[in-house]
Amino acid sequence: MIAGLDFGTSNCSIGAWDASGPVLVPISPEGPYMPSVVYVKRREYSATPIDERRLQVRVAEALRDESTRRTAAKKRGEAYHGLSEEEIQTRERRIMTHEAVAAAERDYSSQTLADAIHDTSQLMFGEDAIRENILAPGEGFYFKSPKLFLASDVQPRYIGVFTNVITAMIAEVRERAEAKSKQKLTTVAIGHPVMYSSVTGAAGNRRALDIMEKSAHDAGFKDITFLPEPFAAALNYEMGIASEEVILVVDVGGGTTDCAVVRVGPGRAFGGARDKDVLSYAGDRIGGVDLDFHLAWQSLMPHFGKGTQTSDGLPVPHPLLINAISVNDFPAQERFRKSGAELRELVKRAKAPEKVARLVTLWEQALQFRLVRSAELAKVNLSAAERVDLSLDYVDPELIFPLTRDELMNAIDGDLNRIGALAREAVQRAGAKIDHIFLTGGTSRSPAVVQAIRDAIRLDVPVLRGDDFGSVTVGLTQYAKGFFGSRNR
Repeated sequence: MIAGLDFGTSNCSIGAWDASGPVLVPISPEGPYMPSVVYVKRREYSATPIDERRLQVRVAEALRDESTRRTAAKKRGEAYHGLSEEEIQTRERRIMTHEAVAAAERDYSSQTLADAIHDTSQLMFGEDAIRENILAPGEGFYFKSPKLFLASDVQPRYIGVFTNVITAMIAEVRERAEAKSKQKLTTVAIGHPVMYSSVTGAAGNRRALDIMEKSAHDAGFKDITFLPEPFAAALNYEMGIASEEVILVVDVGGGTTDCAVVRVGPGRAFGGARDKDVLSYAGDRIGGVDLDFHLAWQSLMPHFGKGTQTSDGLPVPHPLLINAISVNDFPAQERFRKSGAELRELVKRAKAPEKVARLVTLWEQALQFRLVRSAELAKVNLSAAERVDLSLDYVDPELIFPLTRDELMNAIDGDLNRIGALAREAVQRAGAKIDHIFLTGGTSRSPAVVQAIRDAIRLDVPVLRGDDFGSVTVGLTQYAKGFFGSRNR
């Protein structure tokens, strides 16, 4: 069967072509969307068996010490009641056992993701990962949106780790879809953002696509092609129109904003190459996760020590606070996991120790993902309300405070301006009359995002929307049918 795969920041979904056309395949208990989250339990480390030779060396050293003390006592004319050889051996064996257990505990607590992923069969995805992290947040590594690491400027040692994670995640989606459809999926069109990251640029994009292609092959797909996600959304829109038009597609997802101006029409489907139908692209790595981060930074982190000082007059270090809420930045999360001693010392020096103590609780119970999720829910609720009372009682039973829509808008103003600028850039590059604006992507549901796009492009044309989460997947499946069908002919 021919498939279309949306490897998304927030969710993964896959479509297949059947007798009725492109359809979304249910791959989770909730339907066709598997949350893009991963959990892997920490690797267990057993205490190393006692080295009997080393034990005898230690016993011999202890016996020499005993002999020295006994001789010294005799010279002083004092009685000496030392340990027997058997007692010394028992003591040293007990000490070595405790040392081995302590070493295993250090290995367990200090391990990295690379240490934990010694076997990708240990990985859990989607709902299973969310449930495991709720039950045992401190016993494993939980991270969101592997897609965001594809073109990130990360240390080389992480690239292989995340390639393995992405391969396993694609394989999971494929296997779930095959189990549901009862057919093999080996041919696929995979979506990609216009720009994975402006920081790494074209080189980062090439690296990301190379990783995705290798991962898709290793996950079992044989024939693979790629398509920019806003173009895929345009193809989905095209399935429901009766005449030709030019549309501006704005896909605001969890991690990226992708825009395209595309000429669509009912006679263009399966018409071969469509490159000339795309009049412009614009995109960058900005999306819902950025809005959540900035709201958390602006309105939540002051309750965890942001803006307070230590006894020597210095501010509570921002890197500690930033690492705590950078849940889509795995190196930052690793730094936060290793900051326990620094955080405990900071409580002693803080002028507002009760706030920094909450940061310690966050660290001890691995609650940083839940904290950012609280910011996300507040963002959603403030789309319909002027004020919400945000409870962080899972950190501190008394931590409940109001958030207003004005606070939200102040926190995300820069993000909204950037999203609007990308839409304006696509329109200006195209130089064509726009008939409709087609919005898709979960973050495009926000009225603030819609208004930012309207304010930026200033076009008096209808704004339409389809399936905010499925339009790209359906479009990819539609494209795969035309691409591989024409190639086979």
